[in-house]
Amino acid sequence: MMNHSQYVRTLPSIFRMIVLMALSWTVCVLAVSAATPQGIPERGEAVYKVQCALCHGPEGRGDGPEAPFLAPRPPNLISAATSVKSDQELLVIIETRKSHLDFKDYEEALTHFQKGLMAKEVDLEGSLPAPDDESAALLYGLGRARAATSGNSVSDMREAIGHLKRAFEHYRQAGQRELALQVAEYPVRPWVGYQVGLRSLVEPAVEMAPPDSPEAARLLSIYGRVMGLEEGQYDEAREAFSRALAIAERRGDVSLEMVTLANAANVHYFNAQPQEALRTSLRAIE
Repeated sequence: MMNHSQYVRTLPSIFRMIVLMALSWTVCVLAVSAATPQGIPERGEAVYKVQCALCHGPEGRGDGPEAPFLAPRPPNLISAATSVKSDQELLVIIETRKSHLDFKDYEEALTHFQKGLMAKEVDLEGSLPAPDDESAALLYGLGRARAATSGNSVSDMREAIGHLKRAFEHYRQAGQRELALQVAEYPVRPWVGYQVGLRSLVEPAVEMAPPDSPEAARLLSIYGRVMGLEEGQYDEAREAFSRALAIAERRGDVSLEMVTLANAANVHYFNAQPQEALRTSLRAIE
């Protein structure tokens, strides 16, 4: 019988990397996988879909929906160069990529995007939509970097949302719906009791999304969270969650249903509805 290490070595390089990601991120997986190695690829695949596919693409070719906005572009995980790497080398790569998201890197990214926009003579404090695709990509990057470095600053978060809105409006007016929705879906946490502008970003995106689509459901889930936590509109939040769940259930999308239920439970709790929060949480983990 193959031991754990031998089993992992038989997998294609992309799935070995996925497996190693799962192992490096949670001690629980180590314990379970040692006893039941046949479950490891499925766990790794699930982690990849959530944590990696957005940049690296569904097949690991570096062509995910986030890829056009990144510099450098995500590497091809199924290339010959990756396939010959050892498990240890893959682990080092994973840890290095994780550290790239540290606060210092976001500070450096902030400077990078600001310089790019200034070189294109785009007003960093303006509110008009980006003048072209390149400026929109830079504003999208600047908004993400500012959000990551905002800490507890409401003004910095408002600035971040402003950058995202300018990118979103450019793509919306240019008819590039997919990119516009991608900007609106970027995960920015709502500020409980503070209006930082998320509603004005997400609300028009909900209207843009194809009806009954995964995009519509994801945006409705985000919109419900924004309305319930940032805007204090509990009834509107519940309606948005109801619509998102209906789409997720019709499509059989369990992960989307779980995310929506988690968002709804959070909103119930912060709106002094502990029993509803508990009921929704239990439903999410059934």
